[in-house]
Amino acid sequence: MSTLEGDFYCVGTWTFRSIVLPSSCIGNTQISAGAGIEAEKLETRLVIHHRIDGTIATITVPLHCVNGATGDIIKFRAGLITPCTGNATITVDLEKAGATILTTVATLDSGVAARVMEDALVATATLVADDWLDLVIVATVGTGALGADLLVELIINEDPA
Repeated sequence: MSTLEGDFYCVGTWTFRSIVLPSSCIGNTQISAGAGIEAEKLETRLVIHHRIDGTIATITVPLHCVNGATGDIIKFRAGLITPCTGNATITVDLEKAGATILTTVATLDSGVAARVMEDALVATATLVADDWLDLVIVATVGTGALGADLLVELIINEDPA
């Protein structure tokens, strides 16, 4: 093997039987806008919103089934348009195959203002094809009133293959 050192400039075409490039040498700016990269080679960002209108009750809702070969949960959060009062509390959990994948659920109580999203802490972020994700909401009235008009946001990156 020969080693060439220094900078080189080529006016013509170089043809290679094979080439190994360092992982850092091709970035976004080296890929032209019209490159036509196949969708199967791209990671897909999914932003999934689920809305429940009216006063919130305890319920389990199917939210998403993973389509890609693998996936990673980027963020999971929830908020209310009308917040809870008193000691009423709504917890929002994310389950895979009937078990939570969160370290901390999103807790919506009187301390969370209207239209403020409360982040949950994701424990298990890795997904595989056909993983089924369920939204599990538990509403506890207590001495106050339950909040209304829930918005949940789940952000996932999925790899097609």
